[in-house]
Amino acid sequence: MKTGQEGRSRRADASVSEAEPPRRGVPETRTGARETEDCSFDAFEGAGRPFESDGEPAVVRLHLAAGEAVASHSHPGKRVVFFVVDGRFEVRLDDDVYRVGAGDCLRFDGEHEIAPRATDDGPATALVVLARR
Repeated sequence: MKTGQEGRSRRADASVSEAEPPRRGVPETRTGARETEDCSFDAFEGAGRPFESDGEPAVVRLHLAAGEAVASHSHPGKRVVFFVVDGRFEVRLDDDVYRVGAGDCLRFDGEHEIAPRATDDGPATALVVLARR
């Protein structure tokens, strides 16, 4: 996987020229040897907005205001990756609380009850990946 100048990921695709300029904010699916979706992180505004609603794995951008929380819930049948993009979260997994900040990552089984909360010192954003076990 390569990272372009704009900080977005791109998988190799034989049908795409490397000389092609990067585009931002335009979700696009290309077909060829592999299917690749180009998307800009900024194009997905709002809390809990999925990057792709019917794809596997599902990727959700979670943005919470300072002190805002998501009610306790689980993701049965999934493996979960919770990657903090910016800000800080207190993430309750069952009876344990993890304090995580930008660049930190939690990986866990979706059977666990999760309740993320942005800390009181500012908003926080995470990418949450939900993949079949």
